Amino acid sequence: MVKIDAAVKANQLLNDHYIRLSRPMIAIFGSLDVAVYLCELMSEYMYWTAHNGLNEDGYFYCTHEFMKDQTGLGASEQRKSCKKLEEYGVITKKKVGMPSKNFFRFEVAGLEKLELEMGKYKNKFKTGQKDQNLETMAKFPSFLVGQGESSHTETKDLKSRYVF
Repeated sequence: MVKIDAAVKANQLLNDHYIRLSRPMIAIFGSLDVAVYLCELMSEYMYWTAHNGLNEDGYFYCTHEFMKDQTGLGASEQRKSCKKLEEYGVITKKKVGMPSKNFFRFEVAGLEKLELEMGKYKNKFKTGQKDQNLETMAKFPSFLVGQGESSHTETKDLKSRYVF
C-alpha cells in the first residue's frame, strides 16, 4: 500500500513548474525536442498575446537563454527544432536589431495542417488525464489536495476506504 502522502506530493509536483506538451506532436515531428520547443513557443505566444506584446505583424521575441531556462534545450537543439518547425510551416522566424533577437510568428496555415495531422492521433494516446486526475482528487477530502484542515478521524477513514 502506497502512502496517500506520496500521491498528494506527486500531484503537487506535477502542478508546479511544468512544461505543456502534446504527445501527438512528438509523434508528428519525430522528436521530443521539437515538440517541447513548439509547445513552449505556443506558451510564449499566449503570454505575449495576453500582454499586448505582439508587434504589428504578429511577431513576438524569445531569446535562446530564455528557452534554455524554460525547456533545458541548448542552442543546437533549439536551432534544429526551429528549422524543422519552419520547414513544416508552423512558424516564421526573423532576426531583428543589434544584437539580434529572434522574433517568431505562428502561421495559421501551418497550425491548421498540424491540427489535421494531430486528429489522426486522437485515439492513439490517453486523453482526459487532467480530467481523470480532477475526478480522482474530488473523491478525497480537501486536506489531501492541499486545501483546508482535516481531522485524524477523517484521515483514518480515508485510509480504510482507498488503496493506491
